[in-house]
Amino acid sequence: MRRTIRSSGAIKDIFAVSLGGFLVDYDTTVRLESYWRFAPKHRLDFGSLRLRRSHSRIIDRQIGWGDLVFPVNAQVDSEFGSDLVKLGHRYSFVRNEHVEAGLSFGFSTFLMSGQISGQVVSGMTTVFDSKQEDVVAPIPVVGLHGEFRLVRTLYARAGVEYFQVSVSDKEGSLTDVRASLD
Repeated sequence: MRRTIRSSGAIKDIFAVSLGGFLVDYDTTVRLESYWRFAPKHRLDFGSLRLRRSHSRIIDRQIGWGDLVFPVNAQVDSEFGSDLVKLGHRYSFVRNEHVEAGLSFGFSTFLMSGQISGQVVSGMTTVFDSKQEDVVAPIPVVGLHGEFRLVRTLYARAGVEYFQVSVSDKEGSLTDVRASLD
């Protein structure tokens, strides 16, 4: 849903909400975005992204996870989940009836969890065990965006945002690159 008011000069976006999905190497991906333009060259963006994946296999080497040791030929099941909630500010250096381009910055919160389970070595025996690690990390985000009017009602939009987090011995980063024709 996008509300656009046309007048002389720049495109007058006031409020927009979009919901979509895309294909990646994960099992489930959902994205929700919306924004509010509070001044001609400024807008606030809100976004949410959920990624989930799981895998099961018989391992061909010993794996350690914390205090768990999974022996060779053990069936190991793993799950990973990541939720991202983002609030950002966009400033457009250029904004006219044909082009809008600028920088974005804001803060996000990553909620990550990982779990591994399977047969582990405990003393002289092998037993089934499981271990889960969770991390909640507020992180900054920076990016670039651009929108180009190709013809009267066709727009090319592109953007890139970069997130990086380091908490204790856990590190992660995400580069969000988007392009669309609307």
